[in-house]
Formats: sequence, C-alpha cells, structure tokens
Amino acid sequence: MIKEMKGWKVLSNGRLSARACTTVHYPIGKEIRPNIKGSKLFFFKKYEDADRFFLLKGEMIVPCIAKNVTKPKYILNDLFYIDHFWQWKNEHPNRSIKEYRPTYPTYFPIVTTVPKGTYWAESITCLE
Repeated sequence: MIKEMKGWKVLSNGRLSARACTTVHYPIGKEIRPNIKGSKLFFFKKYEDADRFFLLKGEMIVPCIAKNVTKPKYILNDLFYIDHFWQWKNEHPNRSIKEYRPTYPTYFPIVTTVPKGTYWAESITCLE
C-alpha cells in the first residue's frame, strides 16, 4: 500500500464519480471517502490513462491526491452492481474478486481486468 499518490480522477457532469460509486460529490480541496462501507475510489496515475477511460460527454479529468493507494487486478464493469459487490467483499474479505457472482442475472461480464494505470484509494482530494 502506498500512503499517498498524486494522480487524475475522472469526474462526470455535476462532479459525481464516474462509474466508481454512486452519489459521491468531489468538492475541490476536501478529502472524500466512498459512501459504501469498505469500498474504494479509483483514479489514474497518469493523465494518458485517465484520458483513455474518459468516455462520456460532460466528464472531466482533474488532478487529485489519493491516500492509502493499492493496485487492483480487477474492476467491476457495471455501476448497478457496486453496492452488492462491496457487501459481498465485506462478508468474504479473503476471496478473489473473480469469484463474485451478481445477485441478478446479467448478460455481460461484471468483473473485468482493470484499465492500465488504475489504482484504488481509500480517500481522494481533488485539486481543481
């Protein structure tokens, strides 16, 4: 675990987290933690990596400082399953993310390989 790292956060319109955690607002200069117990916020180490992930109109890439950073191998591919995923992970902390099965039927893979340069953090402070 890295104590602190500078990086880039992709934010959607209205300063909500983009595909990371629903209804998390990122005011400038304030340390933000996820609103789902046990979950992490993701960000990118390099601007180029964040730019590849930048998909939707209205999103923006802002510099940030992340604390208690780890490098994940897998990421959830659908924001509707995030809450269920973290409940499962809190109940089974030693199980692999690949073992997660959603509670609702789905027609596409829920867990995918993390995009290049992605990191998880326990808290993020946006600088702009």
